[in-house]
Amino acid sequence: MLATPKPPNEKVYPSNYQKYHKQLAAGRIGPNYHLTSRDILRHCANDARITHEMAIEAGLLYQLAIREPNTVGIFGEWDYLSHQVVASPFKPIDYMDKMDVFGYSYLPGFYRTKSRFLICEIKKDSATVRDVDQLMKYVDWVKDEYTYGDYSMLYAFLVAYDFPHDVVAHTQREGERKYTIGRRPARSATWSNIKLVRYRFNPANGFLQFSSSSTSPDNEF
Repeated sequence: MLATPKPPNEKVYPSNYQKYHKQLAAGRIGPNYHLTSRDILRHCANDARITHEMAIEAGLLYQLAIREPNTVGIFGEWDYLSHQVVASPFKPIDYMDKMDVFGYSYLPGFYRTKSRFLICEIKKDSATVRDVDQLMKYVDWVKDEYTYGDYSMLYAFLVAYDFPHDVVAHTQREGERKYTIGRRPARSATWSNIKLVRYRFNPANGFLQFSSSSTSPDNEF
């Protein structure tokens, strides 16, 4: 909430949000002032399809946070999760690339030592070849910025309602990276850890249902 500007001619609007946050914490604004990812998804649902990508982000993050079994079975468990994380050199904010969902896990027993990174691109409709290329751009960015060239730490996901055959074939061709790891001796390795994930909204429980799709172009979805 914005208060009256002081003085009026300066057009500066101080925020009095702390007052309302205290009222919310004390339960004085009303018993129905609650918003969950299920509410967001239900308001954005058209049968099994979600009409807004940010709603899918909210649902995915919530289901990972509560370790919902189907979601964890597809995406794994993560110690840190965020969304709309910058994945490009500094530039005006409207032109920055942002990862829809980003996360990482620590090496067991070694807090603060990161061992795995989650990179997720979300599309509310059918995925396109361009979406695969965008995800791989994020993969290369995270490899340079976070893992010192080690692709094996990266887990990439493209979430969409459907995957046409050309997208599956393109993923198989372009979703691969050759890299070198270690020293004395160094060894060559191939990364292809990109997973295509279909979503469906389940109105019965308000959750997103995820299913992993094969990257074989001959697979019927």
